Amino acid sequence: MRLLQFLLVLAFLSPAVPAAADDGDVIARWYEALAKVDRDGLAALLAADAMIEMQDLDIVQTRDEFMNSLDEWEAASEGLHIRHRQEGVSEGMSVSLVCYEFPGSQLMTRETFLIEGELIHKSVQSGVADDCSEF
Repeated sequence: MRLLQFLLVLAFLSPAVPAAADDGDVIARWYEALAKVDRDGLAALLAADAMIEMQDLDIVQTRDEFMNSLDEWEAASEGLHIRHRQEGVSEGMSVSLVCYEFPGSQLMTRETFLIEGELIHKSVQSGVADDCSEF
């Protein structure tokens, strides 16, 4: 009985560990929807107060601004393939290394996500390289 009590106490004291592991599913769905420009899928993943920050472009968008920019993204991302891998957690945010493979060019970025309850509340993207050779 003491072992069961200990395990229950341990489970309640460390809720962040399972949450970080669950972020991988949300992030995978994000990149799948982004590559397909699946507006419904992206909208379902973003919290109402979500902020999308693209540091290299000095752009910060609200959820609505991001959703309204998807026509431009769709035109720019034709033929795009996205590879990503989760690198861990930093300052409470899940960190991914991402390779965007456009026809004729590549871009590698580091992206962090603040995810709460299956919803992305914040996404921050910063450039790493102009190709994915180090991916």
